[in-house]
Amino acid sequence: MRNYEQASIIELRSVIRKAREKSRGIIGVNIMVALTNFADMVKTSIEEGIDVIFSGAGLPLNLSSFLKEDSKTKLVPIISFVRVAKLIEKRWFSKYKYLSDAFVLEEPLAGGHLGYKKEEIFSEGRSLEKNVPVVKEYLLSLEMEYGKEVSLMAGGEHYSREYVQKMLGLGADAIQMGTRFIATEEYGSAQNSKC
Repeated sequence: MRNYEQASIIELRSVIRKAREKSRGIIGVNIMVALTNFADMVKTSIEEGIDVIFSGAGLPLNLSSFLKEDSKTKLVPIISFVRVAKLIEKRWFSKYKYLSDAFVLEEPLAGGHLGYKKEEIFSEGRSLEKNVPVVKEYLLSLEMEYGKEVSLMAGGEHYSREYVQKMLGLGADAIQMGTRFIATEEYGSAQNSKC
């Protein structure tokens, strides 16, 4: 199609419906704020009844504005610092009376678009080990204040069972893994790139 926006919506609907046919589990999408058609992709996902939207590569400050009263879609911003979580929650609650359902906290070694400076990539202060407890403490304070549990997922550099257990021990409720699945059949890249 010549119309990029329309083609994106059609393809997203198609992918969500195919995923629904193949699974009875939770289906989610990752929609980058940096997309020129971010709003259309979010609206389409919600219309299709997607279970969860992950959103990063920018601040998803208006993501919760797209939910309707009957929406069941959960919203999970991807963050790199506790101050970003605080900014999102403050904006969402003041404007939309909504708190995130969870956060994905990624470190500089995650494969995302996180806004780290080159010299921060290997900084110990930016590691998940340092930041998971800080973000978890903030999320627990939200639960105390508003009565809503906001889960924390740790993302990046999960390469062993021991590392996963370490993250869970530091306060993460779950982990996010991506790179480990690049070679799977379900991953959408060309087959010859998986060799």
